[in-house]
Amino acid sequence: MLMQDELESWETQRLSKWFASRIDARHTLRKHMSTTNKIDYYFYSDPGHGWLAVNYDELVELGIQDKISHYSYVKGNIVYLEEDCDMAVFMNAMEAKGVKIDVLEINEPTNDSIVRSYRRYP
Repeated sequence: MLMQDELESWETQRLSKWFASRIDARHTLRKHMSTTNKIDYYFYSDPGHGWLAVNYDELVELGIQDKISHYSYVKGNIVYLEEDCDMAVFMNAMEAKGVKIDVLEINEPTNDSIVRSYRRYP
Protein backbone atom coordinates (compact mmCIF):
# COMPACT_ATOMS: atom_id res chain seq x y z
CA MET A 1 0.00 0.00 0.00
CA LEU A 2 1.25 3.51 -0.72
CA MET A 3 2.18 5.78 2.16
CA GLN A 4 0.05 8.93 2.41
CA ASP A 5 2.86 11.28 1.32
CA GLU A 6 3.63 9.06 -1.69
CA LEU A 7 -0.05 8.93 -2.60
CA GLU A 8 -0.31 12.71 -2.67
CA SER A 9 2.73 13.05 -4.92
CA TRP A 10 1.44 10.88 -7.76
CA GLU A 11 -0.35 12.42 -10.71
CA THR A 12 -3.92 11.18 -10.96
CA GLN A 13 -3.52 9.30 -14.24
CA ARG A 14 -0.30 7.63 -13.17
CA LEU A 15 -2.02 6.70 -9.93
CA SER A 16 -4.87 5.10 -11.87
CA LYS A 17 -2.40 2.92 -13.80
CA TRP A 18 -0.72 1.91 -10.56
CA PHE A 19 -4.08 0.98 -9.03
CA ALA A 20 -4.94 -1.05 -12.11
CA SER A 21 -1.77 -3.11 -11.73
CA ARG A 22 -2.40 -3.52 -7.99
CA ILE A 23 -5.96 -4.68 -8.59
CA ASP A 24 -4.73 -7.20 -11.19
CA ALA A 25 -2.22 -8.51 -8.66
CA ARG A 26 -4.91 -8.74 -5.97
CA HIS A 27 -7.13 -10.68 -8.34
CA THR A 28 -4.41 -13.29 -8.83
CA LEU A 29 -3.69 -13.47 -5.10
CA ARG A 30 -7.38 -13.81 -4.24
CA LYS A 31 -7.54 -17.17 -6.01
CA HIS A 32 -5.00 -18.51 -3.49
CA MET A 33 -6.19 -16.96 -0.25
CA SER A 34 -8.92 -17.62 2.24
CA THR A 35 -12.19 -15.76 1.73
CA THR A 36 -11.94 -14.47 5.29
CA ASN A 37 -9.20 -12.02 4.29
CA LYS A 38 -9.93 -8.40 3.57
CA ILE A 39 -9.33 -6.82 0.18
CA ASP A 40 -8.63 -3.13 -0.36
CA TYR A 41 -10.54 -1.21 -3.02
CA TYR A 42 -10.15 2.44 -3.92
CA PHE A 43 -13.13 4.76 -3.88
CA TYR A 44 -12.79 7.93 -5.96
CA SER A 45 -15.07 10.82 -5.11
CA ASP A 46 -15.67 14.44 -5.99
CA PRO A 47 -18.23 16.96 -4.71
CA GLY A 48 -21.03 15.30 -6.69
CA HIS A 49 -20.47 11.56 -6.79
CA GLY A 50 -18.21 8.59 -6.10
CA TRP A 51 -16.99 5.38 -7.75
CA LEU A 52 -15.39 2.17 -6.52
CA ALA A 53 -12.52 0.93 -8.74
CA VAL A 54 -12.68 -2.81 -9.46
CA ASN A 55 -11.19 -5.09 -12.06
CA TYR A 56 -13.62 -6.14 -14.83
CA ASP A 57 -12.51 -9.76 -14.34
CA GLU A 58 -13.91 -9.62 -10.81
CA LEU A 59 -17.32 -8.63 -12.16
CA VAL A 60 -17.19 -11.59 -14.54
CA GLU A 61 -16.04 -13.93 -11.77
CA LEU A 62 -19.00 -12.80 -9.64
CA GLY A 63 -21.39 -13.06 -12.60
CA ILE A 64 -22.57 -9.46 -12.24
CA GLN A 65 -21.04 -7.80 -15.32
CA ASP A 66 -24.52 -7.55 -16.91
CA LYS A 67 -25.99 -5.94 -13.79
CA ILE A 68 -23.79 -2.84 -13.97
CA SER A 69 -25.45 0.34 -15.27
CA HIS A 70 -24.22 2.93 -17.75
CA TYR A 71 -23.72 5.31 -14.79
CA SER A 72 -20.43 3.54 -14.10
CA TYR A 73 -17.24 4.25 -16.03
CA VAL A 74 -14.47 2.12 -17.48
CA LYS A 75 -10.84 2.69 -18.37
CA GLY A 76 -8.83 -0.26 -19.58
CA ASN A 77 -9.75 -3.26 -17.44
CA ILE A 78 -10.84 -1.14 -14.47
CA VAL A 79 -14.51 -0.42 -13.92
CA TYR A 80 -15.45 2.51 -11.70
CA LEU A 81 -18.74 1.45 -10.12
CA GLU A 82 -21.05 4.34 -9.31
CA GLU A 83 -21.88 4.58 -5.64
CA ASP A 84 -25.69 4.58 -5.68
CA CYS A 85 -26.48 1.16 -7.20
CA ASP A 86 -23.60 -0.55 -8.98
CA MET A 87 -21.24 -0.42 -6.00
CA ALA A 88 -23.94 -2.08 -3.85
CA VAL A 89 -24.37 -4.86 -6.44
CA PHE A 90 -20.63 -5.56 -6.23
CA MET A 91 -20.45 -5.30 -2.43
CA ASN A 92 -23.42 -7.64 -1.99
CA ALA A 93 -21.89 -10.20 -4.36
CA MET A 94 -18.57 -10.06 -2.53
CA GLU A 95 -20.33 -10.38 0.84
CA ALA A 96 -22.21 -13.42 -0.45
CA LYS A 97 -18.81 -15.01 -1.20
CA GLY A 98 -17.64 -14.20 2.32
CA VAL A 99 -15.10 -11.60 1.20
CA LYS A 100 -14.62 -8.56 3.41
CA ILE A 101 -13.80 -5.26 1.74
CA ASP A 102 -11.84 -2.26 2.98
CA VAL A 103 -12.58 0.93 1.06
CA LEU A 104 -9.77 3.45 0.76
CA GLU A 105 -10.96 6.88 -0.33
CA ILE A 106 -9.36 9.21 -2.84
CA ASN A 107 -11.27 12.46 -2.63
CA GLU A 108 -11.19 15.44 -5.00
CA PRO A 109 -12.92 17.97 -2.71
CA THR A 110 -13.25 20.89 -5.14
CA ASN A 111 -13.02 19.60 -8.73
CA ASP A 112 -14.58 16.87 -10.83
CA SER A 113 -12.84 13.53 -10.47
CA ILE A 114 -10.82 12.24 -13.41
CA VAL A 115 -13.21 9.27 -13.41
CA ARG A 116 -15.80 11.50 -15.12
CA SER A 117 -13.52 11.71 -18.18
CA TYR A 118 -13.52 7.93 -18.72
CA ARG A 119 -15.95 6.21 -21.07
CA ARG A 120 -19.27 4.92 -19.82
CA TYR A 121 -19.68 1.26 -18.96
CA PRO A 122 -19.93 -1.22 -20.80
